[in-house]
Amino acid sequence: RSKYLFNNNVLVSQILFDDMNNDNQLDLVFVYKIANNSQYYFAIFSGNNDGTLQTRNAQAMLINRIPEYTLIVDIDNDQNL
Repeated sequence: RSKYLFNNNVLVSQILFDDMNNDNQLDLVFVYKIANNSQYYFAIFSGNNDGTLQTRNAQAMLINRIPEYTLIVDIDNDQNL
């Protein structure tokens, strides 16, 4: 198994768990920033079938500022998040 280690410069501000890709596995969603940097990131780690998370295929997106709230919603009303 690979490990995803954050160094001391990473500041995680929000953490959520949900099944983001409808595979019946919990995924990790979080917002973080690198210390001494004004940029924030929104990241998703997909869940494995054994309670661990995929680190190799993690997806991250740069955002301009820290969101006040992070919500997971069903945008297309298909009963899947």
